[in-house]
This record gives sequence, structure tokens and C-alpha cells, in this order.
Amino acid sequence: MDDESNDNTAKIVWQFADPSLTYIRHEKKKKVVAAHNTSLNSSRRELVRFICSVDLWKQEMLDSEVLLAKKVYKSRPFIR
Repeated sequence: MDDESNDNTAKIVWQFADPSLTYIRHEKKKKVVAAHNTSLNSSRRELVRFICSVDLWKQEMLDSEVLLAKKVYKSRPFIR
């Protein structure tokens, strides 16, 4: 979700040849809550994780969060 950024977000996203990625851009800045809502409404996946432009991540972090989420919410549906 690109909320009218002025960096190279689009160029970076298009470098990944991954059909599971969807690039969505607000043409006019709508702030973080609207960006999150747009992302959630557009999602076709079971899990959604927001990563802000200032976040630094290691692959292991996301892997561990997915495992934890699946364990915690095993018997409950995700809130959408």
C-alpha cells in the first residue's frame, strides 16, 4: 500500500516477479488508517502484517509471527 509516497516504492515493488504481491497506490495522501483499511479490504490472504517504511525486518521475524498467529488463532477465525 503506497499512500502517495515520493520515494521509489513502485520501482522497488515491480522489481519482484512475485504474483502474490499486489501494488496499490493512493493518488492522494489519505494517512495511515485509510491506507490500512485499503490494504485490508484488498487482501486475499489469511494473514496481513503491516510494515512501515521505517521498519527494519529480518526474515526470521515474520516467520515467527506467522507461526505464533497460526497457533494462537488456530481455533478462532481472524478478525477482519
